[in-house]
Amino acid sequence: MNLNYSAILPEMVMAGGAIVVLMVDALRRIENHRGDAANRGSGLLLALSLIVAAGAAVAAFAVRGESGLMFQDSARSDALSFGIRLIVLATTILVLLVGSRYVSTFTRYPGEYYSLLLLSATGMMAMGIASDLMVLFIALETFSLSLILLAGMYRHNRSSTEASLKYFLLGAFASGFFVYGSALIYGVTGTVSFAGMGPALQAAADGGPGAVLLWAGIALLLVGFGFKLSLVPFHMWTPDVYQGAPTSVTAFMSVGTKTAMFGALVRIFLMTFPYGFENWTGPLIVLAVLTMTVGNVTALCQTSIKRMLGYSGIAHAGYVLAGLVPGTETAVNSALFYLFAYAFMNIGAFIIVMAIEHSVETDVERSQLRGTGAAMPILAGFMALFLFSLSGIPPLAGFFGKFLIFRSILDGGLAWLAAVVVVNSAVSAYYYLRIVVTMYFQQRPQEVHAPQSSPAMQVGMVLAGVMVLAIGVFPAFFMGLLTVPGL
Repeated sequence: MNLNYSAILPEMVMAGGAIVVLMVDALRRIENHRGDAANRGSGLLLALSLIVAAGAAVAAFAVRGESGLMFQDSARSDALSFGIRLIVLATTILVLLVGSRYVSTFTRYPGEYYSLLLLSATGMMAMGIASDLMVLFIALETFSLSLILLAGMYRHNRSSTEASLKYFLLGAFASGFFVYGSALIYGVTGTVSFAGMGPALQAAADGGPGAVLLWAGIALLLVGFGFKLSLVPFHMWTPDVYQGAPTSVTAFMSVGTKTAMFGALVRIFLMTFPYGFENWTGPLIVLAVLTMTVGNVTALCQTSIKRMLGYSGIAHAGYVLAGLVPGTETAVNSALFYLFAYAFMNIGAFIIVMAIEHSVETDVERSQLRGTGAAMPILAGFMALFLFSLSGIPPLAGFFGKFLIFRSILDGGLAWLAAVVVVNSAVSAYYYLRIVVTMYFQQRPQEVHAPQSSPAMQVGMVLAGVMVLAIGVFPAFFMGLLTVPGL
């Protein structure tokens, strides 16, 4: 039995930390009943959660050199798992910082929020190390169930409850496809371990017994991935859930879910099922084109900033999927770099939405951003920075992310697909820059009240902005950090 606990140390730190946070919250409630201040206990929970996430990040770097299969071939430590961990942990730390001030507005029990956030991140990280269909499913359900609860945390808000219910129903639907596809693949190969599937998969791909069941199983897995990744036509839940969930949860979901699912997609479709890859590049291309086009065109019609970012997130999933179509090492590295850059620029945009949302006490509409360039110059400046990056304007992180995706597609001999990506990027630039125009060139008829942001939120905003600039100025350094060799 090949057990190597050090290789899964980051996941152990996160899961154990989530339990500790929940226990500390229970003790805090007891102390509050005795008259202690609730705010002090809430700050302790935030600090403890940040320590846990930072500790997991240190553990991820400490075990970066670990490589190979462990736990009876059910988990794999390699460069891909490190990249997924890095992106998920960066996302978690940012969301913990920026959501701390407003947790009390949608829940009386901040310990539940923090522990569920850590547990969800644990499941997302486990998706990157899974080398077994059963482990992959457990990781999938761990982060999905946590997100369902987080989406419904605002219990007195009907939209939040609706978001949780929609995510639960469609998530269960997606899980059903995933399980059924896994069962068919197991029926063909006789194993759930990725490492043991090779010979049977190659024989089936060559037209041997079980070929029909194999392709059916892979198709069902792809449908399950499509729901979780918000690929068109499996995307309908996304804008409603994004709009209804607490904004900090939406920010976390928008990046963490994509990162976890794309990591698993690479692990299964490019590393485990390389045989007959040309048989499913066609469906992947169709999904990518539909996803980026429908996402961008629909985002043009949105007045709600959260819904616009929701459809924008759908389009970005299409970009990453298009970049993965060539199935090369360069494609995987480009996708990881893009997801890393997307984490900071997308969460950064949600940070500004969260700040303005608190001041207007409602969902932020584009018209409510009129005059913010003059009334809130710092917030508007950071918002412009994040939107420029999402648009792909150099020398920001989004430009190099899209450039690498574009290059990987061209290297795969798909010039027409690269042209589709460029056209869609131009479409997205319109609705991103339209917000900048609204902030700086349109006057608001009434006085704009500047929101009071917390120090933690300001740190998160500045950190996101600095990273967007740093990734754009020093792309080679971050490419080296996220490189996946030997695909």
